[in-house]
Amino acid sequence: MNNLSMPVFVNMSGKKVLILGGGKIALRRVNTLLQFGADIHVVTLKARDELLKYADDGRITLTLGTSEYGTDRKLAFVLACTDNAEFNAQVCRRAREAGIPANNASDRGDCDFYFPAVIIGEDYSVGVCGTGEDHGRVREVAGKIREEYGVKREDV
Repeated sequence: MNNLSMPVFVNMSGKKVLILGGGKIALRRVNTLLQFGADIHVVTLKARDELLKYADDGRITLTLGTSEYGTDRKLAFVLACTDNAEFNAQVCRRAREAGIPANNASDRGDCDFYFPAVIIGEDYSVGVCGTGEDHGRVREVAGKIREEYGVKREDV
């Protein structure tokens, strides 16, 4: 048996996603999810400027200056993207108790799902995911697919 994950593609249009954290990883997740029409709520003590702009533009909902959040059964996914590993684990535990799949950005072993490198063409999307051991290899494979099909990288 290997450590590879089975690809599953989800229609994210209108699906509610809670993201805890406002840093680089949270921004990458937001950028990916926005491309698929997710309804994103970010809760964070401090947010990157890009997240503030997304909130001002109405592209996401942002609760700033707190780490307080609720787990609503209407959430499709919860993403713990803070720089506090213990808090991230608590967030994921609480989400699972509410029956919501969770992703812990600080612990690959505490994830119900993973974010692949995403390639989006005009009428298709491709995801490339590895075992977590070699991020460079995943980046390389995704880059070759983008190059082959003339797709520009749109995430950060």
